[in-house]
Amino acid sequence: MPRAAVLFDVDGTLTDTTYLHALAWWRALGDAGHDVAMAAVHHLVGMGSSELLTSLLGRDDPQLSDAHGHHYRRLKGEIRALPGARRLLAEVSGRGARVVLATSAKKRDVGDLLRALDADEWIDGVTDSGDVEAAKPEGDIFAADLRGAGAVAVYRDAADLLTGLDGSPIGQLLAT
Repeated sequence: MPRAAVLFDVDGTLTDTTYLHALAWWRALGDAGHDVAMAAVHHLVGMGSSELLTSLLGRDDPQLSDAHGHHYRRLKGEIRALPGARRLLAEVSGRGARVVLATSAKKRDVGDLLRALDADEWIDGVTDSGDVEAAKPEGDIFAADLRGAGAVAVYRDAADLLTGLDGSPIGQLLAT
């Protein structure tokens, strides 16, 4: 019987990168003369570059994507695992599941995310932006009430899921 697998998002879910991306985008936009509120940028972090720029500016701009990458590289030293993330991966792996990480990050950034997690011994696989054809869902999913959108369970963060792991859908899957 194949082992169950649990897929975890990394960038902004297991690692604390959301504000780093918002700052990098805000700086890139400012460098190009776009006066955009950082709060507007923050709300869209998690979308692919093309979708984010189209939402903010009405068009894609590959040069701005490159500028974001430049600013983000300067912030990589600030990447940290979120509370409970490492222990959550260890626990799920220890219960017999395959742990697979998913990220829309560029290949060049994945290593930094993995270093911040410091959990290689529990990770069975990683997918990155090169493995998918389309970026994450449209931005409205981030504003939607997750339960109303059909989520079976919602957790504040990795530490919250770890605390309630036994009663969670993941815990129930691994108990069978």
